[in-house]
Amino acid sequence: MKPRRIAIFGYNKLGQEVARHLCRTPCELLIVDNDAEALARAGERGFDTVRCDYTDDSELARVGIGRDIDLIFCLLGDEAQNVFLVISVRALAPDMVIVAATDSIGSEQKLRAAGADKVIDPFAIAGARISDLLERPMVMDILEQTVFGQADLEMAEVPVVREGGLVGQRLSEVSVRGACNLVVVGLVRSGADREVRFATEDWHYRLSAGDMLLLVGPAADLERFRAEAAALDASRGR
Repeated sequence: MKPRRIAIFGYNKLGQEVARHLCRTPCELLIVDNDAEALARAGERGFDTVRCDYTDDSELARVGIGRDIDLIFCLLGDEAQNVFLVISVRALAPDMVIVAATDSIGSEQKLRAAGADKVIDPFAIAGARISDLLERPMVMDILEQTVFGQADLEMAEVPVVREGGLVGQRLSEVSVRGACNLVVVGLVRSGADREVRFATEDWHYRLSAGDMLLLVGPAADLERFRAEAAALDASRGR
């Protein structure tokens, strides 16, 4: 499967953190900025970079918007620039997945109206983590080591494909599949709402093509699970 091509617009502190985590995943990452110094810093860290005028549609098209970019992060420091960028990208690529950052409720509403699929408030996330750190220090320590990559545990999305061996299985059967030490957190059912449902709610649900499994486990076991599913896909295609 071809890795997703992701563009990060804005190599500020937030952009650097997003890039640092994304580079651990199977994706092709592109840093886009109009600041030569920011691009130089990104280049020193080994990232592919391109200088771009966000206000020029031809420049956005040159970057790959509407052609081969699958997902973008709008992380510019100015609210108006982020809103304008989302509008421009949505016009060029109606099916593009757009994630934007905000620091205010009013900005979130504007970004969603402009066409952003996901809007993230990093300050709200940081505040919640600080609160949890004080109230649940051991739980947060585990989350820090797993979700943020300090331990050999990962969270993963595994699509259920029509030709695969997962179709028709109950969610409860997936957790004991093979010798993989995986935990099924939940799934996103195929359909328009794309709502995340926890495994405890849908334990007896039978998987359908288009569903997305949400798993946690050691990186090696996740790769083994993907390989096993791919082998089943290939055997059915013969």
